[in-house]
Amino acid sequence: MAGKGAVVIWYVIYCPNQKEEEVIASCRRHLTADALRDAFVLTYDRMRRYEGVWHVERQPLFPDYVFLESGNPELFAREIKKYETVFHVLGDDEGPSPLEPEEERFLRKLCGPYHHSGMSRGYILDGKTHVTEGPLLGKEELICRIDRHKRLARLAMPGGEAKAFHLENSWKGRPSRESTEAAALNRRKNRFLSGRFREMNVGLEIVAKS
Repeated sequence: MAGKGAVVIWYVIYCPNQKEEEVIASCRRHLTADALRDAFVLTYDRMRRYEGVWHVERQPLFPDYVFLESGNPELFAREIKKYETVFHVLGDDEGPSPLEPEEERFLRKLCGPYHHSGMSRGYILDGKTHVTEGPLLGKEELICRIDRHKRLARLAMPGGEAKAFHLENSWKGRPSRESTEAAALNRRKNRFLSGRFREMNVGLEIVAKS
């Protein structure tokens, strides 16, 4: 286990067409406690109206992605290497790459110790958004747009870019079906902290506008 004062690092697994809970269970089953401190999905609250009533629902912040936390990066890299065809961890040719520190700090503040972002509330005055409560408090400048009807805010994440963990480093001649599929997988994984995956939906209820 990570000792007191150890640096804890987050990694990301791309798991399309799989249930995140099953991937988390598999990670905990295959990786030792010294390598894997925690495995989880980041979630957020959103409101949906049906049967004439508003309901709060918990949704994944990044569908198809599981986060891994380790206090021993060297051991984690060695152990995850054995299962690189099972766990598609974002990284490069040298192994899994952690989230950038700024990205990790942002997600920790947004989701807290329970990896969940609750509803925020606020108002709009003279075209400017003011958040009065919730995880978006103080993060107004990161809001890209607001859907008042759905009670959602589109949030931009600060930080750098993540790289794809190549399943096949190189090939000669005509690409095989496997290498083509691997390249496509890498492109999908690489979207996590680039393009539309640098933005996310979070719950925001605007109670007044003037």
